[in-house]
Amino acid sequence: MMNWWRKIILAGAVLGTVGLMAACGKQEAGTGASSAAGKLHIGIVQPIEHGSLDESNRGFVKALRDQGLDDSHIVIDQQNAQGDPSNLKNIVTQMVSQKVDLILAIGTPPAQLAANETKDIPIVGTAIYDYKKANLVESLEHPGHNVTGTTNANPIPPQLDLYRKVVPGASRVGLLYSSTEVNSQVQAEAVREYCRQNHLTLVEATAPSVNDIPQAVKNMVGKVDFLYLPTDNIMAAAIPTITGVTDPAGIPVFAGADEMVKAGVLGSLSVNYYEIGYEAGLMAVKILRHEAVPADMPITGQKKMKTVFNKEAMKKLHVSLPPELQQEAEII
Repeated sequence: MMNWWRKIILAGAVLGTVGLMAACGKQEAGTGASSAAGKLHIGIVQPIEHGSLDESNRGFVKALRDQGLDDSHIVIDQQNAQGDPSNLKNIVTQMVSQKVDLILAIGTPPAQLAANETKDIPIVGTAIYDYKKANLVESLEHPGHNVTGTTNANPIPPQLDLYRKVVPGASRVGLLYSSTEVNSQVQAEAVREYCRQNHLTLVEATAPSVNDIPQAVKNMVGKVDFLYLPTDNIMAAAIPTITGVTDPAGIPVFAGADEMVKAGVLGSLSVNYYEIGYEAGLMAVKILRHEAVPADMPITGQKKMKTVFNKEAMKKLHVSLPPELQQEAEII
Protein backbone atom coordinates (compact mmCIF):
# COMPACT_ATOMS: atom_id res chain seq x y z
CA MET A 1 0.00 0.00 0.00
CA MET A 2 1.26 3.46 -0.86
CA ASN A 3 2.13 5.65 2.14
CA TRP A 4 -0.19 8.61 2.75
CA TRP A 5 2.59 11.12 2.14
CA ARG A 6 3.31 9.61 -1.27
CA LYS A 7 -0.38 9.92 -2.14
CA ILE A 8 -0.28 13.60 -1.17
CA ILE A 9 2.81 14.28 -3.27
CA LEU A 10 1.61 12.36 -6.31
CA ALA A 11 -1.75 14.15 -6.19
CA GLY A 12 -0.26 17.67 -6.19
CA ALA A 13 -0.60 20.04 -9.12
CA VAL A 14 2.44 20.79 -11.31
CA LEU A 15 4.12 23.91 -9.97
CA GLY A 16 7.07 26.10 -10.82
CA THR A 17 10.39 26.40 -9.13
CA VAL A 18 10.67 27.86 -5.69
CA GLY A 19 12.11 31.21 -4.69
CA LEU A 20 15.25 30.88 -2.69
CA MET A 21 15.94 31.80 0.89
CA ALA A 22 19.19 31.78 2.36
CA ALA A 23 24.71 32.91 5.58
CA CYS A 24 26.46 32.52 8.61
CA GLY A 25 28.13 29.25 9.35
CA LYS A 26 30.29 27.23 11.65
CA GLN A 27 32.33 24.08 11.48
CA GLU A 28 31.85 21.56 14.24
CA ALA A 29 35.31 20.10 13.73
CA GLY A 30 38.38 21.06 11.76
CA THR A 31 38.73 24.04 9.44
CA GLY A 32 37.58 22.73 6.08
CA ALA A 33 37.92 19.97 3.52
CA SER A 34 41.51 20.80 2.67
CA SER A 35 42.68 20.55 6.30
CA ALA A 36 40.67 17.47 7.25
CA ALA A 37 43.07 14.84 5.96
CA GLY A 38 41.62 11.38 6.33
CA LYS A 39 38.23 12.64 7.50
CA LEU A 40 34.93 12.75 5.68
CA HIS A 41 33.69 16.29 5.07
CA ILE A 42 29.92 16.84 5.39
CA GLY A 43 28.35 20.16 4.47
CA ILE A 44 25.03 21.07 6.10
CA VAL A 45 23.06 23.83 4.37
CA GLN A 46 20.12 25.46 6.14
CA PRO A 47 18.30 28.36 4.44
CA ILE A 48 16.89 30.10 7.51
CA GLU A 49 16.81 29.72 11.26
CA HIS A 50 13.60 28.42 12.80
CA GLY A 51 12.58 25.62 15.12
CA SER A 52 11.51 22.97 12.60
CA LEU A 53 14.62 23.18 10.42
CA ASP A 54 16.82 23.43 13.52
CA GLU A 55 15.30 20.16 14.76
CA SER A 56 15.96 18.41 11.45
CA ASN A 57 19.56 19.60 11.64
CA ARG A 58 19.89 18.32 15.19
CA GLY A 59 18.36 14.94 14.32
CA PHE A 60 20.71 14.50 11.36
CA VAL A 61 23.83 15.16 13.42
CA LYS A 62 22.60 12.88 16.23
CA ALA A 63 22.16 10.01 13.78
CA LEU A 64 25.74 10.43 12.57
CA ARG A 65 27.02 10.38 16.14
CA ASP A 66 24.89 7.37 17.07
CA GLN A 67 26.38 5.49 14.12
CA GLY A 68 29.92 6.15 15.31
CA LEU A 69 30.81 9.08 13.05
CA ASP A 70 32.38 11.36 15.63
CA ASP A 71 34.94 14.15 15.25
CA SER A 72 37.71 11.63 14.68
CA HIS A 73 35.98 10.50 11.49
CA ILE A 74 34.12 13.50 10.08
CA VAL A 75 34.18 17.26 9.69
CA ILE A 76 30.73 18.88 9.78
CA ASP A 77 30.53 22.29 8.14
CA GLN A 78 27.34 23.98 9.40
CA GLN A 79 26.11 26.86 7.23
CA ASN A 80 22.92 28.89 7.71
CA ALA A 81 22.01 31.45 5.04
CA GLN A 82 19.77 33.45 7.43
CA GLY A 83 17.11 33.94 4.76
CA ASP A 84 19.43 35.55 2.19
CA PRO A 85 19.20 33.95 -1.30
CA SER A 86 22.62 35.18 -2.42
CA ASN A 87 24.23 33.80 0.73
CA LEU A 88 22.52 30.48 0.14
CA LYS A 89 23.87 30.22 -3.39
CA ASN A 90 27.38 31.17 -2.24
CA ILE A 91 27.29 28.54 0.51
CA VAL A 92 26.31 25.78 -1.90
CA THR A 93 28.83 26.88 -4.54
CA GLN A 94 31.62 26.87 -1.97
CA MET A 95 30.75 23.39 -0.69
CA VAL A 96 30.72 22.01 -4.21
CA SER A 97 34.06 23.65 -5.01
CA GLN A 98 35.50 22.13 -1.83
CA LYS A 99 34.32 18.72 -3.04
CA VAL A 100 32.71 17.78 0.24
CA ASP A 101 31.85 14.11 0.61
CA LEU A 102 28.13 14.71 1.19
CA ILE A 103 25.71 17.64 1.40
CA LEU A 104 22.71 17.75 3.72
CA ALA A 105 20.17 20.13 2.20
CA ILE A 106 17.57 21.21 4.76
CA GLY A 107 14.60 22.39 2.72
CA THR A 108 13.84 22.65 -0.98
CA PRO A 109 15.88 25.76 -1.98
CA PRO A 110 19.29 24.42 -0.89
CA ALA A 111 18.51 21.02 -2.40
CA GLN A 112 17.64 22.58 -5.75
CA LEU A 113 20.77 24.72 -5.75
CA ALA A 114 22.99 21.79 -4.81
CA ALA A 115 21.42 19.52 -7.43
CA ASN A 116 22.02 22.18 -10.09
CA GLU A 117 25.64 22.64 -9.00
CA THR A 118 26.75 19.01 -8.84
CA LYS A 119 25.79 15.62 -10.23
CA ASP A 120 28.62 13.85 -8.41
CA ILE A 121 28.43 14.78 -4.72
CA PRO A 122 25.72 12.83 -2.85
CA ILE A 123 22.92 15.11 -1.62
CA VAL A 124 20.62 14.04 1.20
CA GLY A 125 17.59 16.24 1.74
CA THR A 126 15.25 16.67 4.68
CA ALA A 127 12.25 18.92 5.36
CA ILE A 128 11.45 18.83 1.63
CA TYR A 129 7.77 18.45 0.83
CA ASP A 130 7.85 17.23 -2.75
CA TYR A 131 11.09 16.01 -4.36
CA LYS A 132 9.37 15.24 -7.66
CA LYS A 133 7.74 18.66 -8.11
CA ALA A 134 11.05 20.29 -7.18
CA ASN A 135 12.73 18.35 -10.02
CA LEU A 136 15.12 16.68 -7.61
CA VAL A 137 14.31 13.04 -8.43
CA GLU A 138 12.88 10.97 -11.26
CA SER A 139 10.50 9.23 -8.87
CA LEU A 140 10.03 8.82 -5.12
CA GLU A 141 10.80 5.10 -5.29
CA HIS A 142 13.82 5.42 -7.61
CA PRO A 143 15.40 8.90 -7.36
CA GLY A 144 17.74 8.13 -10.25
CA HIS A 145 20.38 10.78 -9.57
CA ASN A 146 22.56 11.97 -6.68
CA VAL A 147 19.66 13.17 -4.49
CA THR A 148 17.64 11.28 -1.89
CA GLY A 149 16.29 12.04 1.57
CA THR A 150 13.24 12.45 3.78
CA THR A 151 10.05 14.40 3.23
CA ASN A 152 8.00 16.56 5.58
CA ALA A 153 4.80 15.92 3.59
CA ASN A 154 1.92 16.23 6.02
CA PRO A 155 -1.58 14.67 5.86
CA ILE A 156 -3.69 17.75 5.14
CA PRO A 157 -7.17 16.14 5.02
CA PRO A 158 -6.73 14.39 8.41
CA GLN A 159 -5.25 17.62 9.80
CA LEU A 160 -8.25 19.70 8.76
CA ASP A 161 -10.65 17.00 9.97
CA LEU A 162 -8.99 17.23 13.38
CA TYR A 163 -9.01 21.02 13.53
CA ARG A 164 -12.71 21.13 12.70
CA LYS A 165 -13.35 18.90 15.72
CA VAL A 166 -11.54 21.42 17.91
CA VAL A 167 -13.56 24.30 16.42
CA PRO A 168 -17.07 22.79 16.04
CA GLY A 169 -19.19 24.36 13.35
CA ALA A 170 -16.26 26.01 11.60
CA SER A 171 -17.17 26.76 7.99
CA ARG A 172 -14.61 29.46 7.08
CA VAL A 173 -11.00 28.34 6.81
CA GLY A 174 -8.13 30.81 6.61
CA LEU A 175 -4.99 29.82 4.73
CA LEU A 176 -1.77 31.84 4.93
CA TYR A 177 1.41 30.81 3.16
CA SER A 178 4.43 32.06 1.24
CA SER A 179 3.84 32.22 -2.50
CA THR A 180 7.58 31.80 -3.09
CA GLU A 181 7.80 28.27 -1.67
CA VAL A 182 6.86 25.34 -3.91
CA ASN A 183 6.20 23.23 -0.81
CA SER A 184 3.57 25.71 0.33
CA GLN A 185 1.96 25.93 -3.09
CA VAL A 186 1.47 22.15 -3.16
CA GLN A 187 -0.07 22.23 0.31
CA ALA A 188 -2.30 25.18 -0.60
CA GLU A 189 -3.77 23.21 -3.49
CA ALA A 190 -4.51 20.31 -1.13
CA VAL A 191 -6.31 22.72 1.24
CA ARG A 192 -8.34 24.13 -1.66
CA GLU A 193 -9.40 20.66 -2.72
CA TYR A 194 -10.38 19.74 0.85
CA CYS A 195 -12.49 22.87 1.19
CA ARG A 196 -14.19 22.21 -2.16
CA GLN A 197 -15.05 18.66 -1.19
CA ASN A 198 -16.35 19.68 2.25
CA HIS A 199 -18.22 22.79 1.10
CA LEU A 200 -16.14 25.14 3.25
CA THR A 201 -15.35 28.77 2.51
CA LEU A 202 -11.61 29.28 2.01
CA VAL A 203 -10.11 32.68 2.73
CA GLU A 204 -6.63 32.58 1.23
CA ALA A 205 -3.71 34.99 1.55
CA THR A 206 -0.05 34.89 0.60
CA ALA A 207 2.89 36.64 2.21
CA PRO A 208 6.12 36.58 0.17
CA SER A 209 8.09 37.87 3.17
CA VAL A 210 7.77 38.25 6.93
CA ASN A 211 7.03 41.95 6.44
CA ASP A 212 3.85 41.09 4.53
CA ILE A 213 2.42 38.87 7.26
CA PRO A 214 0.83 41.35 9.74
CA GLN A 215 -1.46 42.97 7.18
CA ALA A 216 -2.36 39.63 5.61
CA VAL A 217 -3.46 38.29 8.99
CA LYS A 218 -5.32 41.48 9.92
CA ASN A 219 -7.30 41.19 6.69
CA MET A 220 -8.60 37.80 7.87
CA VAL A 221 -9.99 39.01 11.20
CA GLY A 222 -13.75 38.55 11.24
CA LYS A 223 -13.66 36.46 8.06
CA VAL A 224 -12.35 33.07 9.29
CA ASP A 225 -13.21 30.57 12.02
CA PHE A 226 -9.64 29.31 12.20
CA LEU A 227 -6.35 29.86 10.37
CA TYR A 228 -4.22 27.09 8.88
CA LEU A 229 -0.47 27.46 8.31
CA PRO A 230 1.28 24.83 6.16
CA THR A 231 4.84 23.67 6.72
CA ASP A 232 6.24 26.93 5.38
CA ASN A 233 9.62 28.40 6.31
CA ILE A 234 8.48 32.02 6.33
CA MET A 235 5.38 31.26 8.40
CA ALA A 236 7.36 29.11 10.82
CA ALA A 237 9.81 31.95 11.41
CA ALA A 238 6.99 34.42 12.14
CA ILE A 239 4.67 32.66 14.60
CA PRO A 240 4.81 35.43 17.26
CA THR A 241 3.89 37.97 14.58
CA ILE A 242 0.91 35.88 13.48
CA THR A 243 -0.41 35.04 16.94
CA GLY A 244 0.10 38.66 17.97
CA VAL A 245 -2.87 39.39 15.68
CA THR A 246 -4.91 36.20 15.96
CA ASP A 247 -4.88 35.71 19.74
CA PRO A 248 -6.50 39.08 20.58
CA ALA A 249 -9.03 38.43 17.79
CA GLY A 250 -9.87 34.99 19.19
CA ILE A 251 -8.82 33.14 16.03
CA PRO A 252 -7.38 29.65 16.60
CA VAL A 253 -4.28 28.95 14.51
CA PHE A 254 -3.31 25.43 13.47
CA ALA A 255 -0.12 24.42 11.69
CA GLY A 256 1.65 21.59 9.92
CA ALA A 257 4.57 21.17 12.34
CA ASP A 258 4.98 20.57 16.06
CA GLU A 259 7.69 23.22 16.36
CA MET A 260 5.12 25.81 15.26
CA VAL A 261 2.95 24.70 18.19
CA LYS A 262 5.88 25.18 20.54
CA ALA A 263 6.23 28.68 19.10
CA GLY A 264 2.64 29.57 19.98
CA VAL A 265 -0.02 28.25 17.58
CA LEU A 266 -2.89 26.26 19.06
CA GLY A 267 -2.25 22.80 17.68
CA SER A 268 -1.08 20.42 15.00
CA LEU A 269 -1.33 16.90 13.70
CA SER A 270 2.29 17.06 12.78
CA VAL A 271 5.48 15.80 11.31
CA ASN A 272 8.33 15.46 13.80
CA TYR A 273 11.24 17.29 12.21
CA TYR A 274 13.82 15.75 14.52
CA GLU A 275 12.76 12.28 13.40
CA ILE A 276 12.90 13.02 9.67
CA GLY A 277 16.30 14.65 10.21
CA TYR A 278 17.47 11.57 12.09
CA GLU A 279 16.29 9.29 9.29
CA ALA A 280 18.15 11.47 6.78
CA GLY A 281 21.25 11.00 8.92
CA LEU A 282 20.92 7.22 8.75
CA MET A 283 20.63 7.47 4.97
CA ALA A 284 23.77 9.60 4.88
CA VAL A 285 25.69 7.02 6.90
CA LYS A 286 24.81 4.30 4.40
CA ILE A 287 26.02 6.49 1.55
CA LEU A 288 29.25 7.45 3.30
CA ARG A 289 29.95 3.79 4.09
CA HIS A 290 29.32 2.87 0.43
CA GLU A 291 26.42 0.63 1.41
CA ALA A 292 24.00 2.47 -0.88
CA VAL A 293 23.82 5.22 -3.50
CA PRO A 294 21.21 8.03 -3.59
CA ALA A 295 19.86 6.97 -7.00
CA ASP A 296 18.58 3.71 -5.50
CA MET A 297 17.37 4.99 -2.10
CA PRO A 298 13.62 5.75 -2.00
CA ILE A 299 12.40 9.01 -0.52
CA THR A 300 11.01 8.25 2.94
CA GLY A 301 8.50 9.99 5.16
CA GLN A 302 7.25 9.81 8.70
CA LYS A 303 4.72 7.00 9.06
CA LYS A 304 3.06 8.10 12.30
CA MET A 305 1.97 11.66 13.02
CA LYS A 306 1.54 13.11 16.49
CA THR A 307 -1.18 15.40 17.83
CA VAL A 308 0.18 18.36 19.78
CA PHE A 309 -1.56 21.32 21.45
CA ASN A 310 -0.19 24.41 23.16
CA LYS A 311 -1.47 24.79 26.73
CA GLU A 312 -1.08 28.58 26.84
CA ALA A 313 -2.83 29.02 23.51
CA MET A 314 -5.70 26.83 24.71
CA LYS A 315 -6.05 29.04 27.76
CA LYS A 316 -5.93 32.30 25.80
CA LEU A 317 -8.51 31.09 23.29
CA HIS A 318 -10.70 29.29 25.86
CA VAL A 319 -10.41 26.04 23.91
CA SER A 320 -11.07 22.62 25.40
CA LEU A 321 -10.35 19.42 23.50
CA PRO A 322 -13.07 16.92 22.58
CA PRO A 323 -12.96 13.75 24.72
CA GLU A 324 -11.58 11.63 21.86
CA LEU A 325 -8.55 13.93 21.60
CA GLN A 326 -7.77 14.33 25.27
CA GLN A 327 -6.05 10.96 25.59
CA GLU A 328 -4.06 10.96 22.35
CA ALA A 329 -2.94 14.61 22.31
CA GLU A 330 0.32 15.84 23.77
CA ILE A 331 -0.12 19.14 25.62
CA ILE A 332 3.01 21.29 25.69
